[in-house]
Amino acid sequence: MKTPEDRGDDGADNEIDGQDAIKLYNELVKSPQDRLALEKELPALVAAGGKAVTAAKREQLQKETFQIPGHAAKVRR
Repeated sequence: MKTPEDRGDDGADNEIDGQDAIKLYNELVKSPQDRLALEKELPALVAAGGKAVTAAKREQLQKETFQIPGHAAKVRR
């Protein structure tokens, strides 16, 4: 996965896949200082990574909840 600097553009109109965002984020961020720097340089990557992690956790929770015997899903109205 190339960063906007590697591609030579600002990345404003590019969408990044959730798993790619997590992978790139993990490669670039090794400390809290790295995250702060990344938030300034590529805020879209930090946001995409956060959304991807949240979606993955939500999906895992739904799978676990579905496996609980006798559990009925809540229906929103």
